[in-house]
Amino acid sequence: MSSTTEKGPPQKRAQNDDDVEQCATGAPNDREKMLHDTTDNQMLKLGVFILLVLQTTTVVLVIRYSQVSVAPDKVYVSSTAVVCGEALKVLLCFGQIMYVNSDSLSGIELLKKPLQESILENPMDSLKMAVPAVLFAVQNNLLFYALANLQASVYQILYQIKILTTAMFLVVMLQKEISTKKWAWLFLLFCGVSLTQLKFDDEEGGKESNIQGIMAILGACCTSGFAGVYMEKVVKGSAPSIFVRNVQLGVFGIISGLFIVVSKDFDIVANQGFFANYTALTWFTITLHSLGGILIACVIKYADNLIKTIATSLSVVLSSVISWMFLGFVLTPQFAMGAILVLASAYGYSTSP
Repeated sequence: MSSTTEKGPPQKRAQNDDDVEQCATGAPNDREKMLHDTTDNQMLKLGVFILLVLQTTTVVLVIRYSQVSVAPDKVYVSSTAVVCGEALKVLLCFGQIMYVNSDSLSGIELLKKPLQESILENPMDSLKMAVPAVLFAVQNNLLFYALANLQASVYQILYQIKILTTAMFLVVMLQKEISTKKWAWLFLLFCGVSLTQLKFDDEEGGKESNIQGIMAILGACCTSGFAGVYMEKVVKGSAPSIFVRNVQLGVFGIISGLFIVVSKDFDIVANQGFFANYTALTWFTITLHSLGGILIACVIKYADNLIKTIATSLSVVLSSVISWMFLGFVLTPQFAMGAILVLASAYGYSTSP
């Protein structure tokens, strides 16, 4: 019996020695590959993060400036700009789908591929994107209206309420469980946003924030939350890529956007034209909006919601500082405290279990 007990440990030690030798020869290559992949992934996330911060900050300030830098009768029609933005997004996503398939297809088949993947192969699946498309079109028009009636920094802070509305729709529509700690961060977010509304008489560009702008941004938060959660539910339960989904969204967005143009601004468009008062700055604004939609798709693919939330929060600080430096915005103590609370709650909500 003693010989049996003495026999086991040498065998085990021999096996361990083999494992150590195997790790010494093969594991470094695996570790180097994993380290290389991790580094590339981190750099990609960092690049997407920086681009999203710059895009979110820039688009707010550019839209604001494009609407307040000219006389009221020279402002472009925002509903037509939304349609143009959706059309440009469709074209850009078409180009991406064609590029992906350029190695295997050519000619007319390559041109037909985006249409086949997004619409023809499964028409009923495409119709699912009609709901968020309509809501996003309404949201974009609300955002344009809000930016014309709110200071840029106030707009950015109030728009963070979409975190709260999104969380509520996640609970209702996807039965997502939100911890007590996360609800505490959401309550802190509400407090921070409330602080930013204590004083709205600081002038920026000769205009004041008003109740119409506040109601518009709150409506945009609700449509954003519902449409985002609905889209998440559809995308997670289907195979098409995010670019295909963007094409579907864009097509229905153009349709719903044109309906809004006809119902809301038909007289202006009929008398002055669809592209009335468009300038180079207008087209730059439209391009930023289109790229923003595609950039969000990249964030979803290569990063996560935490990166998106932190980027959006950082853009609040940047737009506030830029508004203070160049647009005459006054950083009151109440606004500064509210901004800090919003930034902290947005980050805390994303990092809490």
